[in-house]
Amino acid sequence: MIVRKYFEYVLDSIHRGEQLHTSYLKLSHRNIALNFTSVELTNEILPLFEFLTLTEKPSAVELKIYVVDNSALKHKIKLPEIVDAVSIEDGRDVDLSKDHYQIIYYRHWNKLVLFDHKAKTGICIYNSIHEIAWWEKSAYLKEIFHIWSKELPAQLIHGGAVATDENNGYLLIGKGGSGKSTSCINLMLNGYNYLGDDYVWVEFGDDGKNKVVSLYQTAKLRTDNFLENFMHLDKYLINPDSFRQTKAILKPNDLLEKRWIRTANIQGILHPEITNGDTSSIEKNSSLNTFLSLAPNTIMQQTVNRKASHKKLSYLINTSKCYRWKLSTSVNTNIAVFTNFVEQ
Repeated sequence: MIVRKYFEYVLDSIHRGEQLHTSYLKLSHRNIALNFTSVELTNEILPLFEFLTLTEKPSAVELKIYVVDNSALKHKIKLPEIVDAVSIEDGRDVDLSKDHYQIIYYRHWNKLVLFDHKAKTGICIYNSIHEIAWWEKSAYLKEIFHIWSKELPAQLIHGGAVATDENNGYLLIGKGGSGKSTSCINLMLNGYNYLGDDYVWVEFGDDGKNKVVSLYQTAKLRTDNFLENFMHLDKYLINPDSFRQTKAILKPNDLLEKRWIRTANIQGILHPEITNGDTSSIEKNSSLNTFLSLAPNTIMQQTVNRKASHKKLSYLINTSKCYRWKLSTSVNTNIAVFTNFVEQ
């Protein structure tokens, strides 16, 4: 079965006798149609994009996304034949991309992602809503956003962002455990605007004036960090029964209503580092060190479009001021240092 025919087969299976539940989002200046095959999927995924949701249907959309619970479909979608032919033991993802179609089977997640670049249509098929991996619950559909961004002056970034206002935003980057989520949440709790702590969207300007855009209205923390420093936020847990075995995923709605901001101009990129010392400081960082802190965590999580992402990340870093933020053990000290930094 050729790739185009398979894509058509999947769309036909979705539309045959299914009641689609559609919502609309605005990401930056682009409208997105989210089509769910069940109310359960809608209730599971849509809240992550709550502040981006439009109250009325837009006159045009730039991206259509279908989200499918295959176990609940009347006409079950079969995997491409080549997926069954690849050894399960090797654990590899299967990329069947051809021409303007991309089809990727994520073996470990038992998830199929399809994208038609000409029609600007993405499809995410879960075998069952009950089998969705825990880590997706803070960043649903990120593979589709990655693929979509290939031909856009935009990129999904593995990092967080805060802002003083729409003119002054700051990216916080680094591998897991570097302190970016902790810093983003603490800054939000101390009066700064919040755009995300794990994945944010970046729009690139030809003049080097880049913008960060909020995508997910969630936060994710390591369990030990949450238990030690953020238990006062336990009412915001969306996984209270499982966070001790995974990570704590928060959706702090009433906090975000006061501190959430849709977009901000990027004034700098900060790489937090936990020092376990008593002092905190923010100093200039090299473009190379910044790239090494950002690129692997963004690019290696993608199955496709890595060259395009590499080029965009290089542009972002070369047009931004880069800093290293040494974190102390004192939250108040870190906040004071950051405040002094942005006010200079």
